[in-house]
Amino acid sequence: MTKKDIIALVNEIGSCISKEERSLLFVKEGTSGNNKKIGCNQFRDIASLCKSAECYEEIEMLIRYNMAKCKNGESWMFNCGNKKLFGEIVLGNMSKINNAENKNDTEVLKSLELYFGYLYWQSRIWTAESEATNEKKG
Repeated sequence: MTKKDIIALVNEIGSCISKEERSLLFVKEGTSGNNKKIGCNQFRDIASLCKSAECYEEIEMLIRYNMAKCKNGESWMFNCGNKKLFGEIVLGNMSKINNAENKNDTEVLKSLELYFGYLYWQSRIWTAESEATNEKKG
């Protein structure tokens, strides 16, 4: 999967989440002990974990763990309006990356590192746009 393909997966997430919902889902900085929103830095941290992981399944388990510790409707369990949870969308994209061209674990993990890195950048953009919108309203 090319970088362009991975960026397209990240952009697809944006089309699943309305601009209004983005402010309910993402926050620039995580708040300790609060799983209501996803701190953008989580994506950067997951990208870093992809470097040290040995297999795809490690990262998949981490995302499932993140989902399991959240309440319904919040954070990784946020319903994105298309009747899919945010965590399910991420897992679906991870599966697409894993299944692309029958890559070995090293290549898959490198692609996942890019995916979560791009997701970090994009989530920061979404939070900045939400903040600008809220400032105009306020």
